[in-house]
Amino acid sequence: MSTQPATIEPMGHAILLISYHGADIYPTDASGSAPRRIVPEDPNGRLRTMHHKANNPEGWYGRIERSWYAELAEALRPAAQILIIGNGKGHSNGTLQFMQYLAQHDHDLMKRIVGSIESDAEDLTEADILALAREFYGDDSPRDRGDGRWGEN
Repeated sequence: MSTQPATIEPMGHAILLISYHGADIYPTDASGSAPRRIVPEDPNGRLRTMHHKANNPEGWYGRIERSWYAELAEALRPAAQILIIGNGKGHSNGTLQFMQYLAQHDHDLMKRIVGSIESDAEDLTEADILALAREFYGDDSPRDRGDGRWGEN
């Protein structure tokens, strides 16, 4: 008899909304599942103010601990397909930083990233996130409007 835990086959879709202030994971086709918020540790309060001024005496450019990316990867492990929505440039590009982490540490999960969308992740509502995902997947199927109309304007 094996003492190793049974591996669970990845299934379903997830949307990762990532920014430097945290990440939200939306399990899009898991009934009864709510979005999960994962916030990086910030003992010095630096992530709350991401703007940098010239001659920054600390030389801090927004690097987040690798352990946060490991936590995100673990939370995404059940998903077979992952769409990332994020924003930022260079050091503040959470999507790029997470992808670089996966390239070094988690090739299996990286293969399940189906794409990424650049958007102002800080200002998106759940409806905006769903609309971006539908556009990405080319989903223009009629929707139940809740009053008997299907796909009508």
